[in-house]
Amino acid sequence: MRKRCTRDAVAKRLAEAHYTVEPVIAEIFQLLAPGEQDAQREDEPIKLLEVNPDTPPVGIVPIEFGPDFRADIPYPSIIVEVAPDEYRRLKQRKLKLPNRWRIGRKFQRPSPRELAAR
Repeated sequence: MRKRCTRDAVAKRLAEAHYTVEPVIAEIFQLLAPGEQDAQREDEPIKLLEVNPDTPPVGIVPIEFGPDFRADIPYPSIIVEVAPDEYRRLKQRKLKLPNRWRIGRKFQRPSPRELAAR
């Protein structure tokens, strides 16, 4: 029986996969619900905020995904993709995230060496 991955490890893997699939993504951050600390609440989906210059500025539109057990992603996830100007407005508190979510840690883009090791 395979050991279940932590939400934190799966969130990092999802962010790295998105950086790889969409190299134009500028930054990816974890979104946290009220009371949530670093993706440790098992009852919360993994939430990512992706800053993408190719995304049209249409506001905050969370896209929900269920678990994908074949891809070893046992948690549901929510992706919010925003244009750079929308991200700037979020930081200035001129634009709000839903459900009192807040921006958490930034996921680093995987290095070519990390990608080659996979």
